[in-house]
Amino acid sequence: TNYLRNIIKVSKGAKLTLIENFKSDLFNKNSYNIFNNFWIDDEAKLEHIIIQNPQKSNNFIYSALVYSYNNSFFNQVTFQNGSRSNKFQQLVNLLGVNSTTNLNGIYFGNENQFFENKTSVIHHKENCKSNQMYKGILTDQATSSYLSNTLVKSAAQKTDGYQLSRGMLLSDSCKLNTKPQLKIYADDVKCSHGSTVGEIDENQLYYLQTRGISKRDSRNILINAFCADIVEQASDEDTRKHFKTLINNWLSNNE
Repeated sequence: TNYLRNIIKVSKGAKLTLIENFKSDLFNKNSYNIFNNFWIDDEAKLEHIIIQNPQKSNNFIYSALVYSYNNSFFNQVTFQNGSRSNKFQQLVNLLGVNSTTNLNGIYFGNENQFFENKTSVIHHKENCKSNQMYKGILTDQATSSYLSNTLVKSAAQKTDGYQLSRGMLLSDSCKLNTKPQLKIYADDVKCSHGSTVGEIDENQLYYLQTRGISKRDSRNILINAFCADIVEQASDEDTRKHFKTLINNWLSNNE
């Protein structure tokens, strides 16, 4: 097993885009345990992209601990595809006023793959915003679980917190478990969460087929549309194009 630890500090007023790309030709039969510690100073901005697409012969554990200060901005987008077992955990502490964090993720599982995602945001100060949005597409015997948590402390008035988990199941034997949690100790907040798991909408599939589109292409259109709001969270156009290429490659291999 390889253990990697990184400490990244974004100083006051600075802006950083960090892309971690775990490719199949670099990550073969080993297991990986990666821990990142982020410090985002006042008025700093960090966009963090994780592309996890290694071979299925390894196990992958990824954790991030984030400290965000006054008027800071943190935007994370994760794409998960490879590895036999995948465990991701993200914890963000909003320690300064007017700070914002977005935790977005999308994952694709087939065969006997396993995914476990946990995202947590702790609101320590007032006037902060958080968004947690994860979507999963599973087929074969793949299984997944997602736990999202928002904790609003008593001093964190004017908090705006949002959670969304959605899953699309493409076979009868795959499974997705999801559990959103809100713990609120302030009385002037706006917080909500939602969770849905289901199959492709047959009415939408039929509608596209009546317009002369094949069943295969109709399915791929609907899945791409399902993923679109996660993909668009990445500000870099090349990254969004890469996400779309990976999605279409997965779809072509799982018809």
